[in-house]
Amino acid sequence: MALEDAVADDLASRLMGAGFEAAQAAQDKGLSTEQMARHVMSVVVDWLLDDPLRARVLFAGVGANPRAQEKRKAVIRQLANALAVFGQEYHEAREQLDAKPGRAIGQAGAALLIGGSIEMLLGWLDGDIALSREELVESLSGFWVAVGSDAVAQTKRRIAAAAAPKTKKPAPPRRKSAQ
Repeated sequence: MALEDAVADDLASRLMGAGFEAAQAAQDKGLSTEQMARHVMSVVVDWLLDDPLRARVLFAGVGANPRAQEKRKAVIRQLANALAVFGQEYHEAREQLDAKPGRAIGQAGAALLIGGSIEMLLGWLDGDIALSREELVESLSGFWVAVGSDAVAQTKRRIAAAAAPKTKKPAPPRRKSAQ
């Protein structure tokens, strides 16, 4: 099991490295959010699908093995946490996203993106998703931009609502007692 864990850890590290290098290169080129997402997703999908065993080792084949299931969860949490931190920095929203509602939304959005992307990739590898590789990248990057943008918008709305002064409801009128 130690060898399997080491292989999974190495693959997860290399996957994150490829994604972050692609994101940094996109930022250095001044690409828009949509262009960056497309570039990063293209690099990540290529890295995973050029050797489909990478995706299968990282995300599939856990079956009923509790240890393998825990390792898969740990890898997904690691990827989601890294994505949440990157999103905070990219959207220049660390202070907002560090607030309780922002942290929860960031974690939920990252989990949705990572988990959903994994399922799409595995489904595509299994032939269950009838998209070309190019369409797969385009779809994934579009979903990432949409979810990321909405997570930031939700956070801003919730923080603004929490900061808004609370108005007290007027007390109901008192009944005059019959004497």
